[in-house]
Amino acid sequence: MVSTKKPVAKSTGWEVQFVQCELDKSTKETVKKWDVKYEATLDGFERLITEGYKVSISRDKYHDCVGVFMTMPDGSHPSHGYCLSARAPGILDAIKVLVYKHFQILDGDWGTINNQPQSRDSWG
Repeated sequence: MVSTKKPVAKSTGWEVQFVQCELDKSTKETVKKWDVKYEATLDGFERLITEGYKVSISRDKYHDCVGVFMTMPDGSHPSHGYCLSARAPGILDAIKVLVYKHFQILDGDWGTINNQPQSRDSWG
């Protein structure tokens, strides 16, 4: 009998802690109205990529939305070891939420907030 199991990938040793930055109802409405032409969103996103942040975008089937996840691989950077996430119905809105969280709420410092997670939906 031949085994059909595949070997498990070894851990890279780089684990992240998710930044607890859930948006309340009022803030979600503010974000929806912020930067309707996506100019600040795309400028901010470009700046984050230029600074070395790594971004992953994927479909979140559970919440029926798009999830965006950002990490900093540079071990000397204060955000290293953390993951900032955002969700929205579409890709551009999810990036907008991420940029808003990073620049408007956290002011680029992921250690400044530690609120309790709210009930999750397709925005936040």
